[in-house]
Amino acid sequence: FLRRAYTLEKRDARVFLFLGRVLAARQKTASAERVLADGARRFPDVVEIGSLLSDVRLQRGDKAGAIRALQTLAQKFPQDGKNAEMSGRIHFSLGRL
Repeated sequence: FLRRAYTLEKRDARVFLFLGRVLAARQKTASAERVLADGARRFPDVVEIGSLLSDVRLQRGDKAGAIRALQTLAQKFPQDGKNAEMSGRIHFSLGRL
């Protein structure tokens, strides 16, 4: 169902996120990375997609790619009053890497 939705529906971020999660859970990390990277390009403000992309890249052994995914997110959420919590979470994850 999710693969079909991914093929047909490119306007809903949930399709990218859910399919990416399923693929990652099934250890199909190359496919998960492709889906999530596509989703991150189309929906740069959806933090969950970028965060999961970072996790999948790290799982594949691409630490630099994982860091880049989080840095891209950090640029979208500057450290101001409105985005302080989200920015803090992103920077905490970057610090862990």
